[in-house]
Amino acid sequence: MYKNLYLARLVAMLVALAALTAFFLPYISATPGYRASMAYQAGDKPFEDVDITVGEIMDMSLYKYARMYFQGGNTFFGSLGTGILYGAIFSAVGVFALLTLLAAWRVRPIWTLVCDLLMCGAVYVVNWDFVDRGVMPHYTRVWGIAYQAYYPLAAVIAACAVCMFLVERRGGRIAR
Repeated sequence: MYKNLYLARLVAMLVALAALTAFFLPYISATPGYRASMAYQAGDKPFEDVDITVGEIMDMSLYKYARMYFQGGNTFFGSLGTGILYGAIFSAVGVFALLTLLAAWRVRPIWTLVCDLLMCGAVYVVNWDFVDRGVMPHYTRVWGIAYQAYYPLAAVIAACAVCMFLVERRGGRIAR
């Protein structure tokens, strides 16, 4: 009985760690042709108030997007407040992935599921935002590995949380 709980907990923790790692992996990447055309400008800074280079723009993670929006709200949106809002939405994915990891580590199946669903919701909002603003799909960019990974990772975490919940309810409580 405890073996199933520990297995579900371990899998949930590992997958939540993968979701947290995906926050720093490329979410949107440049196509090979666009990458080649940008290569000669790799060290240039395209925006004065944003600490990012053209080379970093080729593979943008959600972390880089959040950092870019926090720093350059005035440049991108004409308002620092809007930049902070967008930065917070993009950061929410990483924050909820971390909270999911902590909930799984503490064997809290309901909190694991809630944080996982919030992470999944934040990813959905980010995806909707990219499509709504016309960032994706685009002939110069493709979805990165993080985009491909988030929904399957969220499904595995949800299954592990349900499994932990069922094992605990059948008498498998462990000392925390």
